[in-house]
Amino acid sequence: MTSFVLLLTAIGTPWAVITLIGHRRCRGRYDAESLQVFNRRARGGVYWYSGGWNLRATASWAAGAAVGLAAVSTPLYEGPLLALTGGVDCSFILSGLAGGAVYAAPTVLPGAAPAAGAAGRAAVATD
Repeated sequence: MTSFVLLLTAIGTPWAVITLIGHRRCRGRYDAESLQVFNRRARGGVYWYSGGWNLRATASWAAGAAVGLAAVSTPLYEGPLLALTGGVDCSFILSGLAGGAVYAAPTVLPGAAPAAGAAGRAAVATD
């Protein structure tokens, strides 16, 4: 059971970090109508991105998950990055840092594109 939780944490942490960065980027304001597109079995909306997939977020999650799996230590598997941490399982920290850095990099770099929904869409607070 512990091995499963370690693996789940290594691949889940980048998703959580990317979600928090997205929440921070839009200041907690979302387009409520666009969030319901999938529930209505429709297409489109400000969050539709590319066929319903945010490719940048997906690629960032994959990069973070790969780093996490490469740094995990379970009784059945030890990742190749484990030697860099002195044998200590820091997979959740490294996966979160890697996924978050890949996702946030285009925002921090000069000439970054505005966040989705910033182009004249009415947004509502979710608090």
